[in-house]
Parts: sequence; structure tokens; C-alpha cells
Amino acid sequence: MKTKFNDMLDREDDIYYQMRRFGADVSHELQSPLTILKGEMEVALLSQRSPEEYQRVLKSGLEEIDRINHLVDSLLLLACADTGGMRLDLRLVELEYLVLEVCEQMKVVADDHSVNLHSNLPESVSVRGDRQYLKRLLLNLVDNAVKYTPAGGKVTLSLHSDTDWAFLKISDTGIGLSREEQERIFSRFHRVIETCSRDERGVGLGLNIVRSIVEAHKGQILVKSTPGQGSTFTVTLPINPSPTIHLIS
Repeated sequence: MKTKFNDMLDREDDIYYQMRRFGADVSHELQSPLTILKGEMEVALLSQRSPEEYQRVLKSGLEEIDRINHLVDSLLLLACADTGGMRLDLRLVELEYLVLEVCEQMKVVADDHSVNLHSNLPESVSVRGDRQYLKRLLLNLVDNAVKYTPAGGKVTLSLHSDTDWAFLKISDTGIGLSREEQERIFSRFHRVIETCSRDERGVGLGLNIVRSIVEAHKGQILVKSTPGQGSTFTVTLPINPSPTIHLIS
């Protein structure tokens, strides 16, 4: 009885610590764009400016507002996942068409980074899932792969299946991950140090969102990586999902 009581206290302490840390991380992430937004507005009001200067300030302000909106949207999604409230609109999703759609959408980003993005789709695979959530999953993984791949590198999306499972693979020839990074990469607000010098402005929630979406679909996600050679993320989704998944009629 005493052991169970101590275990309960330990769990409560851990939950309290995680809540405090999460709150501190959120405050930190919001502080930066709000500080930039406030500072630029104050400077713009100090004296008369040209229309071009006002346009620059407004454009920068909109970028920071988009950044805040993205953070809030991500936090709301994760809050739903934490409370079991991520409700899935399950439909038949043809994954090959979803992969092609994501590749087309992300081509502009890949071209901007001088990264070759292509797909390898030897077969047609369909699953019952929430198309919008699965699309977000792929967009996050591809964006991450492009972000960590140097110019001239390659990102490949591939798809195959067996009787029970569909396998989506996102491979890159990027900077790779150490063993320690692989253990922490799905944690909230965790960012790989190497990107800090590349002017990338993510908040470290993308892969945590990916894992939440995969788990909501009763799937798994694994990463294999070698520093300096690249990474491969493999998403495994059930072709016949568990009936315990929430449905929206």
C-alpha cells in the first residue's frame, strides 16, 4: 500500500514538473515574436516614415503573427491529443495520391533550399484515416527533412505495404542524428542544435505532432539515422484500423 502511494506521488510530481516545463516553454516561444512585433511597431511610430518602410514593418508584423498563430494551432492540436480528444474523420485515403499532393506542395520549399524532392510509389495503398491529419503528418516530416538537408541533397518519399500495414518512408541525405538526438527528437520544443545557425524558425513541435497523429491512427513511427549521412523516418499505419478510433459521422 505504501509503495503504491509513493508511486502515485511520484507520478503527480512528474506531471507537475512537465506542466511547469511546458508552460515555461510556451512562454519562451511566445515571448520572441511578441517582442519583435512590439519593438518594430514602437520604432515605426517614433518618427514619420516612407510608405516603403511602413510596408516593411507591416510585412514583418504579419510574419510574426503567422508564427504565433502556428504555435497556438499546434498547441491546441497537442492539447486535444493529450486529453484523448483528437477526433478522426475516418475515410478511405489513397496514400499514393496524398504523397504526390504533398510533394507538389513542398516542391517550392525544396527548390528554395536547392534540395531534390521526389517520390517512389511502386504500388497503390489505401488506409482508413483522417486525410487532413495524415497530410499534416507528411508535410511536417518533409519540411523537417528539407530543413536538415544541405543544398544539393535529396529527400525521397516512398510507399509500400503488406497484408496488414502501410509503410510510408521519408528519407533524406541530410545532417543525420546522433543516438542521443534520436531518443529526444519527438519531445516537445526539442530542436536539433545544428539548425540554429541556418535561420530556421520552427518551434520544435512538428515531430511531436507527427507522433501524436500516428498514435491516434494506432500506428508507429521509427527513425534510423547516421550523423553526416541522413535520416529515414518510417510511419507504419494499419490498413484495417482498430474500431476504438473515434469516428465523425
